[in-house]
Amino acid sequence: MKIRTTIILLLCAFMALSGLAQAQTHYPAGAEGIKGPQLPPPGLYFRDYNYIYFADEFPEGPPEFDLMAYVQVPRLVWITNKQILGGFYGMDIIVPFAYQDLDFMGYSERDFSLSDIFVEPITISWHEQKFDAAIGYGFWAPSGDFSPSDMVAPGKGFWTQMLTGGITYYPDAGKTWSISALNRYEFNQEQDITEVTPGQYWTVDWGISKSVTKTMELGLAGYHQMATTAASDDDSGDGKDHATALGPEVTFAFPNKVFFVTGRYLFEVDACNRPEGNTIVITFTKGL
Repeated sequence: MKIRTTIILLLCAFMALSGLAQAQTHYPAGAEGIKGPQLPPPGLYFRDYNYIYFADEFPEGPPEFDLMAYVQVPRLVWITNKQILGGFYGMDIIVPFAYQDLDFMGYSERDFSLSDIFVEPITISWHEQKFDAAIGYGFWAPSGDFSPSDMVAPGKGFWTQMLTGGITYYPDAGKTWSISALNRYEFNQEQDITEVTPGQYWTVDWGISKSVTKTMELGLAGYHQMATTAASDDDSGDGKDHATALGPEVTFAFPNKVFFVTGRYLFEVDACNRPEGNTIVITFTKGL
């Protein structure tokens, strides 16, 4: 019985590790933090995300592994003066590059190349005295290389439609405090090579912050990401995964230069059917 259990755990770990690089979700949980739903006023902006994830623990048990993923994510955002339903219409595009380094039971693999591109042709954002809000629609295109046998392949091998909606609430008149939640919902399409349709995913990035000076903001951020439906090849539905994380965040603002720097460190405190690790995100935003 012990041997059988160990074999099952090893197979589950292998599938989860494979799924980390070929995750069934495109959106990287924790990419946004405090004031995540807040889009800038009309103008052209460049944002650069530096997303790092590392893990060496699988909650369900063995085996030993060491994983590090770094994603360089340039994003161009254009918010127009055109208004729809009282909010500003905008659009953006993301062209990510992924580096992944995995050591697993004698298997060692590294890769750095173009990942899947994200296009968001529709965003609408509102700015009121007590809140900022935004909604959007976008899609992920399978532009990165994909292979079912490659655990560090940069692409997912399928298209994803993603809906976005979120709000940042300001409890005080001076807007020194903020409470935010940014929701993403992904509808995955069939993976051509495997003919498997991954499950749908819901992710919420949240944050609570306080402005301690005119140029510095401190807060607590986190995320919860979960599969809401099972993949088409999972008859039992037991393969649905989830992860929850939280940690500190700091933002430095340079208003005269329209430049912002944000850093957060998130600790995963609960994970199922996937590795449990930590996330570091450093983001630079510049008005053009």
